[in-house]
Amino acid sequence: MVETTVERVQGEDYCNVYTGERKFVNKILELHKEYPNEVIITDYGDGYLSAHVPYDWFRFVKPPTKRNYTEEQRKAMSERMKKARESKE
Repeated sequence: MVETTVERVQGEDYCNVYTGERKFVNKILELHKEYPNEVIITDYGDGYLSAHVPYDWFRFVKPPTKRNYTEEQRKAMSERMKKARESKE
């Protein structure tokens, strides 16, 4: 099992990220190369790493809104998209 943990102490400007998920490991390594003074990493050598990163870089993402359209609304949207594509040509 692979896990990711984000830990922050209220009032601190930094948080700690512990992860073994490849996509997050790669992203943290990229950030470390670009911002070596802000992103401090500890690589455990087994695919996991720990990083000390600025907390204000994190945002909680709002879940996508599910919309239920009527058939007429779907047709109208389809027509608008067709016209938009044709106008680009």
